[in-house]
This record gives sequence, C-alpha cells and structure tokens, in this order.
Amino acid sequence: MKGSNLAIRIPSQFKSLLSILGVVVCAAAAGAQTSAPAPAPAAVETAPAAPAAAPTETETAQKRIARARALAAIGKLAAAATELESLRSSTADESVRDVSRVLLMAIVVEMPDYVRAAALLDEAFQARSTGGPDGAAAQAYFALAGQTVSAVRTHLERYRLFGLNVTDSDLPAEANGDLGQLRALLERVVEQAKAIGGGQAAGSRDAARGADATALLEDAATVRMRVARHGPDRAHWQAEVSEARQRLFASETRIASLSDIPAARPKAAAPNGQPAGAAQTATQPANVRASAAAPPPAAAAKVGDAAAAPATAEATPVTVGSLLTKARKRQPPSYPSAAKLSRISGVVTVFLLVNEAGDVEAVERTDGPMTLQAAAADAARRWKFNPTVVNGQPVRVRGYLSFDFKP
Repeated sequence: MKGSNLAIRIPSQFKSLLSILGVVVCAAAAGAQTSAPAPAPAAVETAPAAPAAAPTETETAQKRIARARALAAIGKLAAAATELESLRSSTADESVRDVSRVLLMAIVVEMPDYVRAAALLDEAFQARSTGGPDGAAAQAYFALAGQTVSAVRTHLERYRLFGLNVTDSDLPAEANGDLGQLRALLERVVEQAKAIGGGQAAGSRDAARGADATALLEDAATVRMRVARHGPDRAHWQAEVSEARQRLFASETRIASLSDIPAARPKAAAPNGQPAGAAQTATQPANVRASAAAPPPAAAAKVGDAAAAPATAEATPVTVGSLLTKARKRQPPSYPSAAKLSRISGVVTVFLLVNEAGDVEAVERTDGPMTLQAAAADAARRWKFNPTVVNGQPVRVRGYLSFDFKP
C-alpha cells in the first residue's frame, strides 16, 4: 500500500460523521452571530403631540351654568348659588351675567333668601336705565322680574303639595313669616313695573316698554292677590289686576279686536299638504323660522268691509292677519346670546303697522318670551311687503309675523 494513498483517502464510514460535524459548526457559528447583541437602533425623533385646544370663555361659562343647574336639581341650592355668584364675578360678558342672575333668582327664592332676591331685582332695575341703545339691559330686567314671579309661584306650590292653604288664618308663624316676605317681593316687582310704565312717554321709541311693564304688573299683581292677607287686601289687588288688564285690553284694541287674534294660530295647509309659507321660509335659518297662519275669519270680514266702505274710511288701517305671504323682503332675527345660553326658546309674534308702500310704519306690540322679543321686533322692522290694494288704492294694514326661536 502506498503512502500517498494513505494521506488522501477517507474511509467511507467517516464521511457521514464529517458531514454532521460541518452542520453543527455552521449552526454554532450562526447562533453566535444571532446571540451577539445587536447595535442599538438610532433614536427616532417624534414631534410632540399638539396640546388640546383650551376651552373658550363661552364654553367654560356653559359648563359652569350646567353644573349650577345640576346642583340645584339635586337640592344643593347653596352650592348652586355659590357657583353662579362666582361665575358672575369672574366674567365680563354681560349676557353670561344676565343668564346667571336669572338662574340665581330662581334658586334664592327657593332657598329661600329674600334679601338676596330683592338685591338682584334692584340691581337689574337700576341697570335698565343705564343700558345701551339696544335696550338689552331693559330686556334683562324684564327677564329677571318674570323669573321672580315664576319662582314665587313655584314656591307657593310647595304649600299645596304639603296640604297647606296660603289663605288660612291659623298657619304656623314660620309659614306666615315666609308668606309675608313673598308678598313684599311681589310688591317690589309691582312698584318697579309701575315706575317703568309711568316713565314711557306715548309715541316715544321706548313706548313698547310700557306695554311690557303693564303685562309684568298684571302678572305680579295676580300672584299677589292669591296670597292676600284678608278681604280688603284681596279687593285692593283685584282692583290692581283689573286696571292692568284694562290697559292691556286698550293696547290690544289699537291693533285689532281680541277676537281677531286667536291665542293659538294654526298653520294653514297649502294644496300640496305643506304648511302655507313653507317655500318662503326656506331661506330662513333652521333655528329661527317665520311662521304663517291663515287670517282669522273676522279679519277676512274686515277686509271685505273695508272694500265696501266709503272713501272717507280708507285712512283706517285694514287688519289682514299674517303678513308672511305678502312679504317681498325678509330679515331673519338673530338669536340673543343670553337666551341661547339659558336655552330660552319659543314663538314671538310681532304685530306691525304697514304703510301703503309696504314699509313697516311701526311695531305696535310683541307677544312671547321677553328675552326674545327685541330680536324679533328688530328683524320685523326690516321686512318689506307688497302693497295691499282695496278698491284699486293701496291702503295701510295691520298684521303680524311669528318667529319660532329654537336653540
């Protein structure tokens, strides 16, 4: 056997073993590579998250008002009053202050804290004469005074719920003391309403405030009559109510007969089943709509009577009911921020005198939530109407527009 053959020949029984050893070595090398610590990845710079937008002053006020409502609803009246007082002192927004004051009045009467209630009334009463030309301060006073009367009604309802008659002469001393302070609060409202009504000169720009004051007086005197101490006291307040109602009646008859202005004005149906005037109001904002109503039968009769009347009577305005279908230019009202914050809604009806050319000559009266009346009246003044023609001649007319405010 030659030596060279010994150097290079590998017995067959070892070939498989060498193959296995080669696999093991490769696997070990691979394991060594994978087990080695990997280099740390480069740091990735990320932009900082944008901070959340800070709530606006209005949003903050709305949340605080909502919290005060909730506290009042669960019976924590003192905490609710504190929250509203804090809001009033920390904001410069007059509309927020007005809303807070109205809510605060309902709470302090329920607590009850009649000294604070009287102070709130006096504050608004004094501010109404120094308000701006838009009459916002006067409207704020009427809203607060109306809330006062409403809060007294609610407070009196508690007597009924507990089986007490406020006219009984043998009520406990605590109840008599409470009723005495309620009477004084109502009398304060009546005094202020008389002062406002007496200070409005006939024909002045603010003459409409006199009608608002008379309506407030009638409302407060009616509740005061309910808590009369005795017969003569009841007779006195009954006379106050009757006098106020006579003034209101006289104011309404300058516009139209009471029978011609129904309390509820159903919308007339058009031939296609849609409410009359739906097409005309399509351009109005969704939250404030002018609504039409069919002219009352008596009003229609008046138009016919005017057509047959002699020429000497044509100067008398003709009552035509809703003016919506006669409109050729419309102006939607703005939603007062104070009313929106306090979620006051409802229908305001504006009674107008329109001249022969179709221009608004005067706003004679408004009905509806007091805090919305000024906005509706200001918008109604900007409407233009097609002339109403009787016997071939344009005539002056009286009618109304109704605006539905929804928050």
